[in-house]
Amino acid sequence: MSTYNTRLASTGAAAAALRVVRANGLDQTFFFRDLDVNHTDFAARIRLYPDAPGVPLLTPSLSGDNITQTYAEWIADEILTPAHLPEGAALTDTETISSLTLSVTAEQMNALPRATIRSEPLDLAYAITFGPDDALLVGGTLTIIETA
Repeated sequence: MSTYNTRLASTGAAAAALRVVRANGLDQTFFFRDLDVNHTDFAARIRLYPDAPGVPLLTPSLSGDNITQTYAEWIADEILTPAHLPEGAALTDTETISSLTLSVTAEQMNALPRATIRSEPLDLAYAITFGPDDALLVGGTLTIIETA
């Protein structure tokens, strides 16, 4: 499914491969500049493979927030590096960055399919879309491993 991540990058969407231990569930936060999560509709879907037709295997919950902090705080939180700062920006200047958290409980994770060989990891596809046209924001492979 690595070609899926490459194809995502070519669309302008962010590609992120996620790995999770099935029993732990998943809480993955993504950060975005220039995106107001309070005024946009978002949806998340997990499918057997990218663009699989029909109903998704799971529609995980999403929560979002717009967070305003100084550049120094963003750097301390390891969300930005000094290279990400606009030219001439001071560490005391502020920027609003949006966060979206994709959440799947352990119970929901257990309801997802398992690999043919139970001890093997299973690769599924996930996507987060937004707006009335379901434009792709971020997606990639979701690798579920059975034990840590």
